[in-house]
Amino acid sequence: MNNLNKIVLILWAIVVVASFGYALYMISAEGWDKGAENLFIPGIALMWFLFRFGMYRRMNNMNKNNG
Repeated sequence: MNNLNKIVLILWAIVVVASFGYALYMISAEGWDKGAENLFIPGIALMWFLFRFGMYRRMNNMNKNNG
């Protein structure tokens, strides 16, 4: 289960970076007024990444304390 959590964390990090790169590209192509709405998806992906990271740390701490 620990390896699966690491893989999910890595995948969310990739989603954050890729969507942020796309958002920056769209901002540079369309300007701030139209391109800024593309920052919504990286924001949500970052929140999910931070949530998963917190759960990963909590699970590791519980495993260390029980084992």
